[in-house]
Amino acid sequence: TSAIYGAKGDTTEERMPNGLWRKHAYSILRIEMARNNKGETVRLIRIRNPWGNSAEFTGQWSDKSRMWETIPKHTREKLLVREIDGAFWMSIEDWIANFSEYTFCMMPDNTYSGVVGTYFIYLKIPRVLTKTLFS
Repeated sequence: TSAIYGAKGDTTEERMPNGLWRKHAYSILRIEMARNNKGETVRLIRIRNPWGNSAEFTGQWSDKSRMWETIPKHTREKLLVREIDGAFWMSIEDWIANFSEYTFCMMPDNTYSGVVGTYFIYLKIPRVLTKTLFS
């Protein structure tokens, strides 16, 4: 998950100019690296607002962004879904700039120490480390 926090003690959700909501948590669905038309690597993250409605990010790489024209058609067709579903793409850089908390929970379904089942690996990353980890 990723969350955006405002001032300490403030509990009011508020829409920001870029379509994201302050004081709100989002689900991370997917991370992708793609090549643009110049051959440069573009790092994208797919995020979903749990409300599942039109309350989506409106910046670069969002559903209506012209940035999608900078990658090959086959990649665009694979990644871009234009639906009112709360899910959207953004660059890793925008994700780091906009979100203030990052929590990852991986659920591998395999054997560990001879026991079969699902195991949770929980990792909460402080914002100060995020730029280092994703650079």
